[in-house]
Amino acid sequence: MTQAQMQHLARRVAGATRSSLWRMVAPLEGMTELARLAGVKLPESDNDDSYRGGLTGEILPAGELETLTVADLTVLRRAVSPTRIPAHVSMWSEKLLRVLEIRVNDLPQRLARNCPDQASAAVFVLCALTFLLEVHRVTGDLRMVNLALKIRDLGWINRVATYARPEGRTSAGLLLRALLVTENALAELRRDSGRPPVQRARGDGRFLSASDDLLLTGTQPRIVVIAPSRYSLVSLTVAELCAQSGVRVEGFVVRRLINGRRFIDEFRRDRSRFMRKVWRKAVLREKMYGREEPDNLVKFRQQHGFVVGCIDDLAKHMEVPIFYCYELNESVVVEFLKRTSPDLVLFTGGGLIRRDVLCNSGLGVLNCHMGVLPRYRGMDVVEWPVLEGRIDDVGITVHLMDEGVDTGDVLTVQDVQVKDQDNFSNIRDRFEPVMCRALVHAACAFFAGRLHPIPQVFSDGRQYFRMHRDLMRIASERLCNQHGEVLELLGS
Repeated sequence: MTQAQMQHLARRVAGATRSSLWRMVAPLEGMTELARLAGVKLPESDNDDSYRGGLTGEILPAGELETLTVADLTVLRRAVSPTRIPAHVSMWSEKLLRVLEIRVNDLPQRLARNCPDQASAAVFVLCALTFLLEVHRVTGDLRMVNLALKIRDLGWINRVATYARPEGRTSAGLLLRALLVTENALAELRRDSGRPPVQRARGDGRFLSASDDLLLTGTQPRIVVIAPSRYSLVSLTVAELCAQSGVRVEGFVVRRLINGRRFIDEFRRDRSRFMRKVWRKAVLREKMYGREEPDNLVKFRQQHGFVVGCIDDLAKHMEVPIFYCYELNESVVVEFLKRTSPDLVLFTGGGLIRRDVLCNSGLGVLNCHMGVLPRYRGMDVVEWPVLEGRIDDVGITVHLMDEGVDTGDVLTVQDVQVKDQDNFSNIRDRFEPVMCRALVHAACAFFAGRLHPIPQVFSDGRQYFRMHRDLMRIASERLCNQHGEVLELLGS
């Protein structure tokens, strides 16, 4: 949003005749300065006792998100104290964050049942965001700021707040409040970009580390590999490492590339990032790896003599079946697993796995997560630790999958070293061969009884979502600054 639009919002709120509008944005740091820039005089806050009444006589919402109202969201926001977040409020903040993140690009359609028009939907969304930003002000949870930045970019929210009446004036106050809190949070992050990273003592909640020299001896498991596409280099590398280690690959389950529903769902979620992903992984393939990273997957494959170009050719060479599907949880996939009867299933991408598939996968479905569990679940978990000043928590986790998002029992956690002059692209390139190797090693060790699942404590971690580009830029700056601080600490 431009400065002119911010000034317009300030004029709308400052000129409001209803004192309740002023309470939406005051008291807030930066409000006086914004008003000065906008050339308006802010009204004095009134002495409305009903506003300061807190939770007296009010009932907190209980039930599903579909039943929430603007009044419920107001009650939740008022329940946030300056020093603590009550347990039930924390639960609702996680629910709201997850739903708004998943549906951020089609909120008007999703809210059509309870909100008759875009103006009403905007008020609801902004009330929810105001509540989440209050949680951020107490906890410092940057996921709330991340969501605020995405909602800030929504054209329909800005249009309603700027022009619509009468709800537009209400949403103008809510949007202005959200923008001010968000801008203050961004400014603080930029100021702290040179702060030394959090130093983690070894053993504080970390699980067993996978050893690169794990001996793959004894009876090996019979496995099925789940792949996101027939050209996945990660899937190929995992399968070829299995064959090289004496592990019997019984078959492949592969999602079809020409899949309309998959394209729509992933495009709706990730937009331009999805198109870049398709271009890199389906078109460029090996060419997407830069020459500056010596430990990427292409060079790893060359070192091991892996030359097969697609899963069809590898399955033919191994003389094993390959099953193509549109969705991994189709009944035909379950039937394929029942016929194959593997000891383990190795997951290399393709979406969430549901109960029927999990129950027909022998000892379980193993996944290698590009982050440290249980602390960092979800997406962009290479970037989030750096943004939060926890550069030591960059690593990978092999875990058993369940129906949640990265919530299954942990088998092994392994650090991935951050090197001098690294950027996030380099780190991700270096992750891939480490992940392939760790997944095969963990499968063999788990099958042999040398690794034992450790249940996650859900409250020990958070689910993270796609990072907004503004936060990504700050995280990139912090990566450079924090790595310099680590080198200084090591040298001292």
